[in-house]
Amino acid sequence: MDQNIRDTIKASIHNPEYLEGSFERDGWQAFKACVLYGGALFSSVMRVFSNGRVSLEEDRAIADNLLLLQRQYHGIFRTPL
Repeated sequence: MDQNIRDTIKASIHNPEYLEGSFERDGWQAFKACVLYGGALFSSVMRVFSNGRVSLEEDRAIADNLLLLQRQYHGIFRTPL
């Protein structure tokens, strides 16, 4: 992997961050978080509703076509990485 891509990924990863909203007042809360999905890393804003539903409000690709070790599952059992 190119060092420039590594540096971009390292600089972009952050802990989930509360943005706004209240379950009691609004019925939802918004968060900004890094999301790994399908071999790509995104910086995303999600709205989490009090019933557990999650809505993706916006996302920005940080890196794609990442070579990742992925677990395989056989029923309840997973294979080692």
